[in-house]
Amino acid sequence: MKLIKSIKMVTLLASITAFVPLASTQAAAAVHFTDTNGHWAESDIRLAVSKGYVDGYVDETFKPNNSITRAEFVKMLVTGLAFQTDPANSEYWHSKFLASAQVNGLITKDETGSDSDLNRNILRDEMAKIAVRGTGATTNEENKWMYLATSKGIITGLNESGELGMDKPTTRAEAITVIERILKIKSGTVLPADKYATSEAEIAWHRTNVYSMAPEYFGSAKKYNGVPREQIFPWDEIRYESKLGMSEVEKYIVIDMDDPRDPNKKYLQENMRWNKAVGNTRTPVAEIPSNSYVFLSFNHVIRYETPKINGFQISTLYLHMFNNGNDDSVDSDGNLINIAGLAPYVSNGLGYYYQGGILHFEEGESEARLITGQIGPKKPLLTKDRSTSIYKSNARSLGEQYGLGIYDSEFDASLGGK
Repeated sequence: MKLIKSIKMVTLLASITAFVPLASTQAAAAVHFTDTNGHWAESDIRLAVSKGYVDGYVDETFKPNNSITRAEFVKMLVTGLAFQTDPANSEYWHSKFLASAQVNGLITKDETGSDSDLNRNILRDEMAKIAVRGTGATTNEENKWMYLATSKGIITGLNESGELGMDKPTTRAEAITVIERILKIKSGTVLPADKYATSEAEIAWHRTNVYSMAPEYFGSAKKYNGVPREQIFPWDEIRYESKLGMSEVEKYIVIDMDDPRDPNKKYLQENMRWNKAVGNTRTPVAEIPSNSYVFLSFNHVIRYETPKINGFQISTLYLHMFNNGNDDSVDSDGNLINIAGLAPYVSNGLGYYYQGGILHFEEGESEARLITGQIGPKKPLLTKDRSTSIYKSNARSLGEQYGLGIYDSEFDASLGGK
């Protein structure tokens, strides 16, 4: 994100036009815009105009769906937050707002650029960064800004699936809505979060959505060298490479089976079966219980030598079962009570088997991807053991000798209960 202190006169005039007041002395509540009636942001638009940090156009329109530039967004936010500006910074229309934004931590001094940088449309991920700073929060992880913005309720998804649209331009209506949410947070209001958008933002941040989607399982993470686990999900340790090839987990996704709209259900494959365990009996079952989570490991392997081979073992991520006295996955009424394996159920010509980290390669085939996973109850049968640990299995066919424990937490029903 780059903002500058100079602008050409032709772009100066264009930018000023975007903020010509309908009537500077007219009460905003009385202003009627011809293009906002019924718009999803109509109430926020009227509120923003009443506060004076944005105006309509001289033709009595607001143009809520028009894009907004980076300089315009900074000006609106600085004004909306009532930050002081220095009239001496008057070389260009944006100068005093840019200076105030730097002083108040909305942008950094190093975030500078060319005239075109200042006057191009602000993207949603750029807006997220400035908006989070506007609430007083910060992070040193560049990919975390959108997660903070969505988890705080500042930014919601573009649709019911929680699409983030991080590389899409911001509209005037979106900018105003975000600023109004910032002001509410500053006043002490706790905003509801769009869980789908938060989930997608968490995946964009660190390739997993475990904290936003299954807090019962992962919200009590133990610290590692004094640092909360959620900040150091060790992807570098999950990847294994040898002279024979490379095995890695690309992401780890949680699906809420109680939620018919969960967009990540698209990853569930028709040939997947979960392993129903009762005593010594194991039964492959297609229908996944509704009151459960699905935990999916997205596995990727590359071979450097490519002979035909059966039973090629790669690394995957998996949850350890709860130690509740037996290995049953369901109770006498058929309710899920423990972690159960989930994987593609495929035939090798002689019979069916769970493809849980085991691949078949034809000669010359060098690369493959496989989704494996487990299902977990939202209300597990717990005795003394409440630990929820994620392990990485070893890529045995590439010479990896040992698996790895990568995450330790404890099940806490009070953190979820969805």
